[in-house]
Amino acid sequence: MVSTYIAGECIGGIFQIFAGDRLGRLRMMQLMCIIVTIGAVLQTSAVNFGMFLVGRILAGVAVGFVYTTT
Repeated sequence: MVSTYIAGECIGGIFQIFAGDRLGRLRMMQLMCIIVTIGAVLQTSAVNFGMFLVGRILAGVAVGFVYTTT
């Protein structure tokens, strides 16, 4: 479970290179805050393991974007 979050962070960090220039820092962080909230909601409301993993990956991608942006 922990590794899916970290893998999402790696993916988010790589894709931030391309998306960050288009949206800018402020818009990127605002968008990723929304996405990490969606990921947290998916994790807390998960009814099966797959839904929980998708929430972990989404939250990880968003955090990877924010880490790289800041």
